[in-house]
This record gives sequence, structure tokens and C-alpha cells, in this order.
Amino acid sequence: NKNVTEDDIATTAHQVFERGWKRMKLYFMIGLPTEEDEDVRGIMQLGRRMKDIGGSYHGRAAGITVSVSSHVPKPHTPFQWAGQIPRDEIQRRNQYLAKRLRRLKVKVSLRQPEISVLEGVLGLGDAKVADAVQRCWELGGRFDGQRQQRGNKNAQSLHLGLPPCGCCRNSGRLDPSTDPIGRPATRRSLESADR
Repeated sequence: NKNVTEDDIATTAHQVFERGWKRMKLYFMIGLPTEEDEDVRGIMQLGRRMKDIGGSYHGRAAGITVSVSSHVPKPHTPFQWAGQIPRDEIQRRNQYLAKRLRRLKVKVSLRQPEISVLEGVLGLGDAKVADAVQRCWELGGRFDGQRQQRGNKNAQSLHLGLPPCGCCRNSGRLDPSTDPIGRPATRRSLESADR
């Protein structure tokens, strides 16, 4: 909902490259509630368009980076009930983008699906998650962003003792009026923002 069009981005790219800059970084989010495969293709197409614009000013020296994160539902936001796409679907979309953008000589930065799933668990989990976080800490987990568990696709979630994606898929399960932390937003305000 940034209300920035592709033409706005292209205009900015022309201005940036015209002034001598040789690199541009674009940030995207995948997995939003209404997203279709066509939207994911649009990320690749926009990356190519920016690469072409940069190339028209600086040839091969022009560099475009496309950074992609996946949607993580957060409490007290309109999308808190939307759920999170499964880890395998995050991976599929990441692979689609990586393969096609790298062919175009566009640098790609992708958020690990396991990290996104873990963020969802921590963000939407209830008080029961505290025990799992404590246990994870006791086992040596520090949530420090390091990639120690890369070999096991669900290691971080398993360390928490929670099923992967478990608490991030239940659309409509959160009720901010019962939140023990406080009520920065009402259910009505969040539902109306979701429309």
C-alpha cells in the first residue's frame, strides 16, 4: 500500500542513473494475501526493466539488486488474520525469482523461508510460545540471525517445539481485545483497514 507505481520507480531510476549512480536496490515482499503468480512474475519484470534503464546509462556497470522478503503476519495489523504462506511455497517463489533474475544479471537477496516462518511463530504465538523460546535458549539457540541450522529445513521451528507454520495459518484466530499486552488497535479498526 505504498502507492508507488512502476512508472514512479522507472522515473526515479532514470534520475538516479543519470546523476552517476551505478547501483539501485529494490525491495519486495512476497506472500501477501491477494498475491498471484503473476505478481511474482512482476517482480522479475520490474527488475529487468530497471536493469535495462541502468544499462542505458552505464552499460554492464549498472547493477540492480532485488531484495525479497516474505509476508509475516504481525499482531495488531490488518493482515494478522491473513496467515502466512507455507515454507515450501515461500521456497518455490524464491527459487522462481532467483533463477530468472540471475539469468538477467540482477543480484538477488532472498530471506530464508525458515526465518520467515520463525518470525511468524514468534509474532503470532500466544503465551505457550514462551516455554518453547525458553527451551530453545536452553539448547543454545540465540535468534541472532546466524545460519547455523541451514541443513535442516525446519530446524528453527522444531527447536521451538512448535509445528512449522502452525500458528501462522489460522485465519481469524487472533482477538486483540484479549491481548494481555494491551490494545493499540481495535478489532473493528483492523478489519476495516483490511478491506
